[in-house]
Amino acid sequence: MFTAIDLFSEFGGWTRGGVDAGLQVLWAANHWSAAVEWHTKNNPDKNHSETKKAYAVKRKPLIFMVPEAGIEPARPYERGILSPVVFLYLSMRYAIYRTSIHV
Repeated sequence: MFTAIDLFSEFGGWTRGGVDAGLQVLWAANHWSAAVEWHTKNNPDKNHSETKKAYAVKRKPLIFMVPEAGIEPARPYERGILSPVVFLYLSMRYAIYRTSIHV
C-alpha cells in the first residue's frame, strides 16, 4: 500500500479519493482553520493540523508522474524544461493530434 499526505487539504476530497483508490493518507494539513475543521468532519480517522510552518518529515521514496505513465507535469516550463511558448505549442499540437482521425 502506498502512503501519502494531503497538503492544502481543504474539505477532504483528495483524501477521500486517495483512500478510495487504496492510498494510506497519513496526514492532512491546511493553513485555514475552517478547512481543517471540515476536513476533520469529513475524515475523522485522519490526522489533521492547521499549520503555517514547515515540519521535517522522514523521507521515503516518492513516485513521480512520468510521461511513460501517460501523465505530464502541470507546468514543466517552471522547472526550466520548456519555455512557456514552446510548452503551449506542444500542448496544442498534442491536443490536435489526439482529437484528429488517423487513417
